[in-house]
Amino acid sequence: MMHTELKKVPATELFDAIKQTLSEGYDVEFTVTGNSMWPILCHQRDSVIISACNTEEIKKGDTVLYCPIPEKYLLHRVVHMKNGKFRASGDGNCFYDGTFSTDCIVAKVTTYIRKGKRYSADSFAMKMWSFCWRLLFPVRKMLLSVFRKISLLKKIFANSKN
Repeated sequence: MMHTELKKVPATELFDAIKQTLSEGYDVEFTVTGNSMWPILCHQRDSVIISACNTEEIKKGDTVLYCPIPEKYLLHRVVHMKNGKFRASGDGNCFYDGTFSTDCIVAKVTTYIRKGKRYSADSFAMKMWSFCWRLLFPVRKMLLSVFRKISLLKKIFANSKN
């Protein structure tokens, strides 16, 4: 078994490297941290692949990496676009982040990697998830509570089998 040492990198260094890599024409894959995109993306389990993008092509439902204030990076779903401004929200949040200029968008998610399986952001399944989840925003708090309870029960059941 190969041993790999981990090196923690401050977010500012990581995102500077991501921006540099994107500017060189490469896509970037990274593991997500935080729970704001749960249940689609789980903290330190799932990853995304992002690509540089033309902000004029960003549309409602896209997941973007953006920097609304210096050194603060968010990976959230666009819920509204108009006149060079957008509003976003994490799938696991029950609030909107605010309204920002599209100038702060760094990249767009092209691929979600959940439990090691790849899903194109442009696939029918991901587009349907995005559409339905945005439509259910008014009851998201209740749905997230149910999802969390189901997740907890799954863990308890799995642990009881061991």
